[in-house]
Amino acid sequence: MLAFSTRSMVGRFIGGRLMADRARGQSGGAVRRRFFLGAMSGLLAVSTGCGMSSSLSGASDPSNSSVGRFVSLVERYRIAQRGRLPSNEQELRTFATTIHPDDLKALGVTSVDECFGAGRDGQPLVVLLGQKAPSNGDPSVICYEQEGQDGIRLVGKLGGSVEVADTTRFAELVPTP
Repeated sequence: MLAFSTRSMVGRFIGGRLMADRARGQSGGAVRRRFFLGAMSGLLAVSTGCGMSSSLSGASDPSNSSVGRFVSLVERYRIAQRGRLPSNEQELRTFATTIHPDDLKALGVTSVDECFGAGRDGQPLVVLLGQKAPSNGDPSVICYEQEGQDGIRLVGKLGGSVEVADTTRFAELVPTP
């Protein structure tokens, strides 16, 4: 009977990658960091899918939207920066340019610009990074569609979730100043 422990299999995988990368001149720290970020992005993808609220019509798969890609990128930044949020969109964009192309594919994009793309309404997302949260709104909101489609807007939140909000719910999440 064969018995494999997960620890030994992961150790062999990391060790094999470590030896191969050292042969190419890369350090062990870079390999561990890339493995950690890849593992965390996989966990993020799973948790993002579980955190979606799509009870309203108009958004069949919010995680595949520009809002979903944007919140995934913000969460990836938080993981890399040990919980710290980017202070603005430019800081996040600069970070995004350092992501390996294979890791971008894990986010569902082929280029950094796709993470900052327009919403379903064709307009740029409203990004709230680095801004003071309104006292009567949801402080976890980090971006949303300007107009949405058919009265439905996608709202990106910290933690990687995307909420599908009708007009009433949107007014609760993002009150007008």
